[in-house]
Amino acid sequence: MKGPGEHWSPARSEYLYAVVCMPRRRQLYSSSTRIFSIAMIVIGIALIVRTLVAGGGAFATGLVLGILFMLAGGARLYLQLRG
Repeated sequence: MKGPGEHWSPARSEYLYAVVCMPRRRQLYSSSTRIFSIAMIVIGIALIVRTLVAGGGAFATGLVLGILFMLAGGARLYLQLRG
């Protein structure tokens, strides 16, 4: 039973939708950010290992890209967990 002034309205249904669905979207975004950050770190490690196994030098492209991938993934993960 609805109290006085409580009736169905499109604005109320949109509000209820936002209250129920927005946390799910935020949680999905947070989880996907964490997964992609970890994937970037793993890809960076794989690039470094592959480059070193192939005999790459100190400034080999694979080594530089691997370090950049690890830094980018670590930074994303740090910022996501900090905030």
